[in-house]
Amino acid sequence: MYGVSAEQLQANVDGPVLAADEWFGHQIVETHAYVAESDRSWTEKVCAMAGARDGSIAVGFGVGKYTNRGVFDGYGAVSRGTQQWTVRASRRLADAPELLGAGPLTYEIVEPLHVIRFALAPNDVLPISFDWTFSAVAPPVVERRDRSRARGGYRMDTRLLRYHQTGLATGWVEVDGVRTEIDRQT
Repeated sequence: MYGVSAEQLQANVDGPVLAADEWFGHQIVETHAYVAESDRSWTEKVCAMAGARDGSIAVGFGVGKYTNRGVFDGYGAVSRGTQQWTVRASRRLADAPELLGAGPLTYEIVEPLHVIRFALAPNDVLPISFDWTFSAVAPPVVERRDRSRARGGYRMDTRLLRYHQTGLATGWVEVDGVRTEIDRQT
């Protein structure tokens, strides 16, 4: 088939093998590179926010892995008073399927369900950056599953499962070269 060996064809069907495949976490008979759903909108996402107790500054972060579209994207945002800045980034998933970030955005699982790092590196788009760590103060709580069908009742429109977790932030946020430290008290 156009210069593709049988081994390459088989690798396309059954692989690639990712580092996550070493763990005993499979839920389907596939490598972790694949999902069980064929829906192009199937997505895994995270959204995190931290705000100063006095309301003076807040940071937001979100990333999404669209496996069936081959895309990883996200945003990093800072708001201060009535101003808000948002940097968005997107990349091809195939270029680095295990990388949890895009462009200047980094999502790092330091200790699963306890400590997560969110970072927006200095960039050429907007004069904002941050590097903060979420430390859980309570276990995650799973929302009631959301299922809804199309108006006609036959096609499934949404199937969502979310969890929420409360914690404290530490780190820093920078706007226009002015750095604000983030600590547990403020």
